[in-house]
Amino acid sequence: MKKKNETKIVKRTKAGRVAAAVLAVLIVAGLWLGVSSVTGNPVMEFVAKMRASQYLKETYPQYTFTVEEVKQDRKGAFDYDVYVWDEQTLDVQFFVTVPLCGGISDGYERAVGENINTQQRLSDDLTQLAQNALQQEAAGLMIKKCEATYGYDVTGAETFPSIPFSTSFTTDMPFDKDRIHLPTLLEVTVGTENPDEEELTRVLLQLKQAMDAQGVKIDYYTVMLELPNASYDVTALYTEPRCRVQAVPAAEIKG
Repeated sequence: MKKKNETKIVKRTKAGRVAAAVLAVLIVAGLWLGVSSVTGNPVMEFVAKMRASQYLKETYPQYTFTVEEVKQDRKGAFDYDVYVWDEQTLDVQFFVTVPLCGGISDGYERAVGENINTQQRLSDDLTQLAQNALQQEAAGLMIKKCEATYGYDVTGAETFPSIPFSTSFTTDMPFDKDRIHLPTLLEVTVGTENPDEEELTRVLLQLKQAMDAQGVKIDYYTVMLELPNASYDVTALYTEPRCRVQAVPAAEIKG
């Protein structure tokens, strides 16, 4: 009778040890998953890159992708966004979303198919030209912001999610400042002690003259005047003096 009791105790002890081991594993796994969901996990990132690489080879075999940047997707703790680009092109670059479970998706159609990347690249090139022109011709202005848009739709006929004139762009089309075939917009913020309409008229003319002198095609101007040390908190936006015009046609700016 005593031996039977001892056998039961041994069995219970073994069962207890197994249960404790399983519980410990679950606790460690839970902690690991919890930390990974916040800080990321190198192993899961590596797996995401490998899955993305295989997906790209099967889906877009005509390109040679570089797969490097990996970050956690905000949609899910264990989903990863992998940034990829083709080494032989200017505009083929987008995110591939790799979930822990389920199918992989990508942003090729919008970024490349709808020419978002092309439009952004051409806008960046135009912005650089405009900034150079202002440095050469309008050094006296305190330029706080200068951004250009290549392909500006002043009528608003083309709306989100399509970009204006998306069908007028082609992937990797070159930037030629002498053959800009779409309307352009220049947005400039200028710091001044007198952000009023009189100063705004003067600045508009100076901006247009700078672009004309350097041969930069700008069709519309959006200009904001504000104090040199203007604040951007909510209260200041309504209390500090500012003066702004939007999308003024270049043809209407005269000295």
